[in-house]
Amino acid sequence: DITSNTTDTFIGNEDIKPELFEEIEFGAEGQLFNRRLSFDVSYYTRTTTDQIVQNQRIPASTGATFTYANIGQIDTKGIEADLGLNIFKSDTRGFDWKLNVNYTAYESEVIDLGQDTDQVPYAGFTNLGNLATVGDPLGAIYGSRVARDENGNLIVDSAGNYVAETA
Repeated sequence: DITSNTTDTFIGNEDIKPELFEEIEFGAEGQLFNRRLSFDVSYYTRTTTDQIVQNQRIPASTGATFTYANIGQIDTKGIEADLGLNIFKSDTRGFDWKLNVNYTAYESEVIDLGQDTDQVPYAGFTNLGNLATVGDPLGAIYGSRVARDENGNLIVDSAGNYVAETA
């Protein structure tokens, strides 16, 4: 028999608040040419407060390395459009062939993190991954680049590893 014990890398957060959002949406839909052409268009704005993110790093001295956290305010706006075409429409309820095309675009911006910081890492590795950063979209991926010398060659350290560029 082999017995092993592990602990979870996540720890609960007793200060977590519910994630709330306010949204306004305007739209129109309709059909033309005896229902052969249909359209649906909408525009929305959403303000999310206290968004819950996983993977908020905490000191390992807590017994875990991650917790759940709320991050301030994220504003999102977007448009959704759908265009449908009934290519073949049977009058006797036999066979219909419909084609739909959907388009979606949105922009989000972190307005406030609700913490005493400008960045909150919530997914990824040590210094790489997704960071919530004031002024940037939520979900932006950050990373490092390999440093280059004045001739444009990649810099390698004595162990054969690439050197990361510093600011």
